[in-house]
Amino acid sequence: MAKRSLSLLIVAITAYFLGSISVASGQSSGAGPTSQTHSLVLVDIPLHRAISIVCKTYGVECRINDGVCDDKLRLRLEDCDIQAAFTKLSEVSKVAYTMENGVYVFSPAIQASPGALGSKPTRETPAIGFRGDTQHSGQFQTAGVRELHGLKWDFVTKGNVTSTPAVLDTTVYFGSADGHFYAVDATTGTEKWRYETKGDVLSSPVIAKGLVIFGSLDTALYALDAVSGALKWKFDSDGSIFASPVVAGDVVYFGCGMGHLHAVDLSTGTLKWSFKPKDAPIMLSPTIVDGIVLVAGFKHLYALEIASQQVKWKFKVRYSGFSDPPAVGGGMVFVVADDKKYLHDSLGARRQSPLYAIDASTGQVRWKVKPGGAKDFFMGSPAFCDGIVYCGGAYGLHALDAATGQTIWFFDRGGEVTTSPSVADGLVYFGCRNKHFYAINARRGTLQWEFTTGDDETVIPLYLSTHKRLSIGLATDLLLRKLVSELTNSRKMSEIWPSPTIADGVVYFGSGKRLCALY
Repeated sequence: MAKRSLSLLIVAITAYFLGSISVASGQSSGAGPTSQTHSLVLVDIPLHRAISIVCKTYGVECRINDGVCDDKLRLRLEDCDIQAAFTKLSEVSKVAYTMENGVYVFSPAIQASPGALGSKPTRETPAIGFRGDTQHSGQFQTAGVRELHGLKWDFVTKGNVTSTPAVLDTTVYFGSADGHFYAVDATTGTEKWRYETKGDVLSSPVIAKGLVIFGSLDTALYALDAVSGALKWKFDSDGSIFASPVVAGDVVYFGCGMGHLHAVDLSTGTLKWSFKPKDAPIMLSPTIVDGIVLVAGFKHLYALEIASQQVKWKFKVRYSGFSDPPAVGGGMVFVVADDKKYLHDSLGARRQSPLYAIDASTGQVRWKVKPGGAKDFFMGSPAFCDGIVYCGGAYGLHALDAATGQTIWFFDRGGEVTTSPSVADGLVYFGCRNKHFYAINARRGTLQWEFTTGDDETVIPLYLSTHKRLSIGLATDLLLRKLVSELTNSRKMSEIWPSPTIADGVVYFGSGKRLCALY
């Protein structure tokens, strides 16, 4: 082993001085240079040079944007594919990367780089929340769970956990349909504090500047002290808050059931402005990128300029509209839309939902991928990472080329995907109707590991009748009592419903009335 390490070190030193490299490599089942695995050791190599060496090793082009420092680093790769290699490089150097027109672009991890609207994930504030960033890309720049050891802990509530957790330092924050919002120790799974609301907490939280912010079906948006759980402010809206708030700068953006998008001050909770589309309530989380907020109404997806509150563009579908928020990446907006009438079969009403790629600057459709069969459909929010779009469907998880919509791979072992996928450390994480949770190699679509929850609960998809059916995702016990006359489809489903969150080598997700932590 020592001899091998010495050989790799010699290779790295040679690469530094001669500008070329030859490393140990292996070919995976995929095609092309990026599917190869390599082993590499870099010691005290300037960052710009290290990036060039890694990209040359995997046979890909790269560009390094301004603002990336040139500190020396140490990097060791052992049989890593390109995704794992770039993830480790990001972790040791604090750079972020994305793909633009086949070129890997490296930028400072926190600062946004100039370019096309939505060209790369941005973190306008240190806010931590739903889907990893304000663009809802589903990317988590952290260590993932590459080898499953098992269940680290689970925390049981008295209601379904449909809230996607947020993690800050040693605390996990999430809501429950039992009306409480919880803070749990990330290491032990023990409760730190809880806060009681007057309605189910389906909303996922966002954490910013010492506050944890979430909505409730009691129509209020709450801001609590992240350490103590004390109430800092409360905003009473004009409708139930189903979806997750988003923080950009010093403003919190969220939608409510009566149709408004509200913008409130992060520090005080006072209203700054509101926007109300003509066609529907706003039940989905807004997506924010480069001064634009994307918000879905009933039949329209609106791109709203934050500075002027004017509509820059809007995208319309014909029938049932949007049931999950869009993701932005590579200059495009990726969203699933129910643009056909519902089919009816022995299982009840079924969607036929294509996946759209929309130009983030103009609102024009770049491509549209339809489901593969009469009973097939896409569902959930897509994830975007390194030029690939990941989206769940009726029969498995799809990976598509972000530029063209062409299928890269399809994983069909789990059946219907009931969560929006998340990406971290070269793996895609998601849950299925069969009560299994999966980690899949992001490049090849091969199974890394799976976990069985063993839950036997009931999740009920609900359709509200306006002049067309609008899917709002999930009927909890409270919603079922209030809206039983509107229920058109009731089936037993997997309780792994919320989108997974990954932080520091642990993946967190709701399963029935539990929050689970796998490591």
